[in-house]
Amino acid sequence: LLQEILHSKMFFIGKSKLAEALDSSSGIPTDVTFKVQDGKGGVQEIKGHKYFLALVSDVFKTRFFGSLKETSDILDIQGSTPQAFEAMINFIYHKDCQWNKNSAEELFEIANVAEMYDIAGLMLEVKRAVRRIPVTLSNVAELAHTAEQFSMFPTISTSLLRSCVNFLFSFGHTQVLDFSGLIFSPHHESIVLKLHNHLIEKPLPWCSSCKTWLVFDELHCCGFPLPPNLRHVSCLRPRHPLCPECIQCSVHYVDDKEEREDKKDFLWKY
Repeated sequence: LLQEILHSKMFFIGKSKLAEALDSSSGIPTDVTFKVQDGKGGVQEIKGHKYFLALVSDVFKTRFFGSLKETSDILDIQGSTPQAFEAMINFIYHKDCQWNKNSAEELFEIANVAEMYDIAGLMLEVKRAVRRIPVTLSNVAELAHTAEQFSMFPTISTSLLRSCVNFLFSFGHTQVLDFSGLIFSPHHESIVLKLHNHLIEKPLPWCSSCKTWLVFDELHCCGFPLPPNLRHVSCLRPRHPLCPECIQCSVHYVDDKEEREDKKDFLWKY
């Protein structure tokens, strides 16, 4: 037990110091500099530590210590923006990534770099951040358009598109929805038409207990997949029995067959 306590304490101290490691005053000099083009002719330099980055990403490990390793400590980065690459480095070093300040497009750029460097934890955080993007009548078309532009990341783009559809469904249930009023730019026209068609085809059931429409989701906000052949039902927010944040919450599932047989009243599965 003492060893477990000491190990836990040492790990906690080490983790808390990681965010400070990039500061020049930490006394731990960096040994690699990444140069990222900003798309405007400028270059942003981002520093790191080879050994630590190699422990987190096999891509970094190969680049730093593989058979064809880099011979320079200054590396040019292609296929990423400075903001996205810096967000990845901040995530690795447990610095505050300020997810709520990122736009949807910026979050997809971070998803791109997370995929490039095979950092699953970062991709999961991006998914969570995308789910927290507030959807309004003034931005729903632009968000859906962004989701369509980044369809190469299907899990995240589908999640964002679903948020847009769910918002419109909830809004249209209580008020008359004029889809023409959602168009603020010519490139919104096609996506608004798709939202309209998707909304008509979307069969959301009515919960007789909560007196509200239920929203289905194939993936919980924490990233845990749902059991096969079951779809999640929640009137408040997605929950999953394996999620530390939801472990004390009740979990409800409804079988697809039962749903088809009865659209009004649900046989809840606990």
